[in-house]
Amino acid sequence: MATIGHCQDGLEGLRSRIRTTVETAFYGNNVMPVASVRDAYLLAKNSPGTVELTGMPMCETESLGLPQG
Repeated sequence: MATIGHCQDGLEGLRSRIRTTVETAFYGNNVMPVASVRDAYLLAKNSPGTVELTGMPMCETESLGLPQG
């Protein structure tokens, strides 16, 4: 006699693949191409919930195309 617990163990891999497929549809609207490191920095900086650490200096910001300071 098969039990639910035995059947669920076999479905874990399939459930994970199905979940990935479903989540992709929801995250697909939030994906956008980023052309440069500067664009990625500005998107991350202006993202809600982001905390900017101003007390940590970065080296070579000009060569990376990032704003000074």
